[in-house]
Amino acid sequence: MTRILTRAGAAGAAAAMGLMLFGCTTTASDADAGNTSEPGALTPLKVLVAPINNEPVYYAIDNGIFEEHGLEVEAIPGGALPAQVVPQIISGEVDISMIGGATLVAAVAEGLPVRGVFPNSGAFPQAEPSNGFFVAADSPYEGYGDLDGTTLAMPGLNEVPHLATMLAIQANGGDPSTVNFLEMPLPNINEAVGNGQIDGAVNVGSFYSAALDAGFRSFGSPSNDYLDGTPTTQFFTTTDWIAENEDTLERFTAALTETNEYLNTDSEAIRDIQRQYTELPEEVIATALLQTYWTSYSAEGLQRLIDAMAEFDFISTVPTLDELLWSGAPIE
Repeated sequence: MTRILTRAGAAGAAAAMGLMLFGCTTTASDADAGNTSEPGALTPLKVLVAPINNEPVYYAIDNGIFEEHGLEVEAIPGGALPAQVVPQIISGEVDISMIGGATLVAAVAEGLPVRGVFPNSGAFPQAEPSNGFFVAADSPYEGYGDLDGTTLAMPGLNEVPHLATMLAIQANGGDPSTVNFLEMPLPNINEAVGNGQIDGAVNVGSFYSAALDAGFRSFGSPSNDYLDGTPTTQFFTTTDWIAENEDTLERFTAALTETNEYLNTDSEAIRDIQRQYTELPEEVIATALLQTYWTSYSAEGLQRLIDAMAEFDFISTVPTLDELLWSGAPIE
């Protein structure tokens, strides 16, 4: 399995909103079902991309990789909250979407007809993680075991960084049930730590790099250190869409495999995509810690995620790996 640097609403809310839209069965690719287009025509595909970790999709569009695989992909920005992502997939507003690792497990555990189809980024121990937990330079807290009773900000609740931070606190003798976890937008987290609004936080990508540059004190990466092998972002869709578009899905995942393998060798290509599709300042883009990308799931890592979610009551029903992933998803 390709080893990777990580970049990472409540799952119950996502499931509830998804169930509200469960009766909507028309999909964005219904017009393509049955392959009525002329031979050689490109298959249209609507893909919802998250605010981070979206570089492979944009790179594959801009460099004709999707087109080489017979696809005309439209990237739709969004995907910030599970309460938005899951309904858009269930309703058929988009064909495929990015989603967090824990959010997908929660959706499947709630009985929603969705499956993971391709990993994008994930967690593993490494020297320079592109995500991590940090406190202010003058904070009295020295480690995870000191965080009982604190208020901590996460990029999203009930997702991998939240769960991993709970595991880190518990493993170091603390009680995560005493901690007040808040969800906060990525751009606001560093300032909130700096002005004392919160006691500590997890941030990701260029925002984590900026925190280190500002002198905040890192405890390390909870996700990488305590949930090794866990996908932090991935692509998913509905079981109905898979059944009607399996050839399209195989071409989509083949294009992403080719893209991810290339981007893992060319960090400047990643930075160029960030220059084109984000408003980050050049000094941040030029110096930010970068991830590489996954090309297969880790069965061991997925099971570790499921078990931890069950331990901390993120889910009440425990799905199997077969229930979680498309049968054609790459996994080792």
